[in-house]
Amino acid sequence: MQNWIRHLVQDFRTEYAKLSKQDKENVSNLDNLSSPLQVEVFVIKNHGLMIQDQLFIFTHFKDKPDLDIIVNESDSNEASEKLKEKLKDEKWQRKLPEDEIRISKNESKRIYATLLEGLFIDLLRSFKGGAFITIFSKQNLYQAGIGMKRRLTDDSFSWKASGNVQQLDTKK
Repeated sequence: MQNWIRHLVQDFRTEYAKLSKQDKENVSNLDNLSSPLQVEVFVIKNHGLMIQDQLFIFTHFKDKPDLDIIVNESDSNEASEKLKEKLKDEKWQRKLPEDEIRISKNESKRIYATLLEGLFIDLLRSFKGGAFITIFSKQNLYQAGIGMKRRLTDDSFSWKASGNVQQLDTKK
C-alpha cells in the first residue's frame, strides 16, 4: 500500500508541475497531493469474504515530513477497537485551525480526533453493510475504487475507498 501511495503522489506531482498557475488553482483541494503531504490509511479487511475498505486521511501539516505514510490494517473483528485506539495518537490530538470553529463550540472537541471519529463510524457502517451484501448475495460486489472524498479542514481531506485500490492505475 505504501508503494502504491508513493506512486500516486509522484504521478500527481509530475502532472501538477506541468500545469499553468491558473490551472493549478483549479485543482480541487480534495485531490491536492502537493508537498508537504502526510497520509494515514486505515484498512479494514475480512479475509474470509475477501473484502476490504480503506479510509485515507491526507494532511498538509507544515511541521511534519513530506510523504510520511502510515498504513494501519485490521481484521474486521478488531477494527472498532483499533480505530478507537488511533484516536488517542498525539498526531490526532492536534488542535484544529481557529477558523474551523464549526466543528464544535466545546474547546476540548476542536481536535482532529473529533473529525476522525465520525469518519471511523462511517467506515465501520459501510464495511458492515458491504459484508452483509456479500454474504446474502453470495457474490463479492467490491470493485476497487475511490468513492467519497471529504474536506476536513483547509489542510486536510479524506478519501473512502472499497476493494483493493492497489489494483488501480495511479496515473488515472
